[in-house]
Amino acid sequence: MKLLILDNQPIMHLVFESLLKEVGYEGEQLFFNELGDALLAIDSQLPDFVITDIQIDQRKQLEVLSHCAERKIPYMVYTSHVNYYIIDFGKKHGMSCFVSKTAPIRDLIDGLRSLLNGQSYSCSMTKQFLNRKDAVDEQIPQVLFTHAEEDVILGQIAGKSSIQLSIDTHKSKFTIRNQRMSLMEKNQCTMEEIARRYLYWHTSG
Repeated sequence: MKLLILDNQPIMHLVFESLLKEVGYEGEQLFFNELGDALLAIDSQLPDFVITDIQIDQRKQLEVLSHCAERKIPYMVYTSHVNYYIIDFGKKHGMSCFVSKTAPIRDLIDGLRSLLNGQSYSCSMTKQFLNRKDAVDEQIPQVLFTHAEEDVILGQIAGKSSIQLSIDTHKSKFTIRNQRMSLMEKNQCTMEEIARRYLYWHTSG
C-alpha cells in the first residue's frame, strides 16, 4: 500500500512516521511539499490513501481534495484551518477524515486508524466547532478571479488608486474599472471583502 502525505512542515513527516507505526501501517510513505508536485504524484504514484494539509506552498488550496475525489482515493484533511467552507467542501468531495492540527494527538491517531480502515472521522475540535450556532457564518468563500484580475485585487490590498494601478500595470483606467466591476459581480461582494477573502486563501497564516 502507498500513503501520500502532503505537508510543507518537515517535522510533520517525523510525526506521521511515528504515529503510523503506532496504528500498524507498514506500507510505503511518500512525502511532498508542493501542490503542483502533489497533483502529479497522485496521478503517477496512484496512492491508496492521501493525507493533506490545506495550505501547501504558501497557498490555501482545495485542488487535492477534488483530485482525490475524482480518483476515488480515501483521504484525510489535517490542517489548522477549521473553517466551515473547507469542511463542507471536503464532505461534498469524498473526504474520509478531518483533523485539526490543534486537536490532541489522540485525535490524529484515531483519524489515521479510521482512514486506513475505510471509516469516517472528525476530531473533537471539529465536532465542537460544527455544533456552534455561528459555525456556518464563519465560512470564508474563495475568490473567483482571472489571472488578469489578480493585479486589481493586489492593488486593492495595497491601497492603490485606479490611476496608480493603471500606471503600475500598464492598463487603462477603463480596463481597471471594468475588472473591478467584474470581480464584484462574480463574487457578489465589495472589493474590500474580495481583498479579505484573497488574503485568507492566498497568503500564509
